[in-house]
Amino acid sequence: MNITLNGQIYQIACTHPSFTNENGGENNEKLEFLGDSVLQLCVTELLFKELPRCSEGQLSQARHALVNNQVLAEIAQQIGLNQLIRVGKGESNVTERMLANCFEAMLGALYLDQGIERCRPVVNAHFYHRLSDALSIPPKRRLHEWSQKTYQMVPEYNVVDVEGPAHQRVYRISVRINNETVAYGQASTKREATNQAAQNAVTVLGLQ
Repeated sequence: MNITLNGQIYQIACTHPSFTNENGGENNEKLEFLGDSVLQLCVTELLFKELPRCSEGQLSQARHALVNNQVLAEIAQQIGLNQLIRVGKGESNVTERMLANCFEAMLGALYLDQGIERCRPVVNAHFYHRLSDALSIPPKRRLHEWSQKTYQMVPEYNVVDVEGPAHQRVYRISVRINNETVAYGQASTKREATNQAAQNAVTVLGLQ
């Protein structure tokens, strides 16, 4: 999917509301709304065709694992949307959610411009190789289930330290089980650091 700012609809798809609040014009909220539905349909079709033996519950779990801000933001960066998105001067940095919404808006714009048949190969190109990971149990969920079964309590995640300026935060988070710190995680967002802590705990406890 080669993305340029040729065509007003694609420029609107790359325009965050903070930009139009300061400069006027249209933002990408409506295109994001449309693109979300297009993405859900295309991913559901992909799962239905490629995973015929999975139950409805497994397919729903896989779709949830595929369609989330973290995955969409990664794809947005891969195709260069982080370089094209327009935000207001009051925004200190482009967030994961902004990038995810921008990707969905671009998909909505592509749907209006070229139809669903053009959207399907774009979605397949970015999600097909993620299917196997989507069916695996996330470390945080695996740790949660093990802790409940073993100690009748859930893991406790705590922010241990925060470093760096506002636009380059680094969070260090610990995970405690049965009143004992099992592992730590470090990343640029609390969510990523929490997931990293859970992954490290799964490794330490031999729960893979």
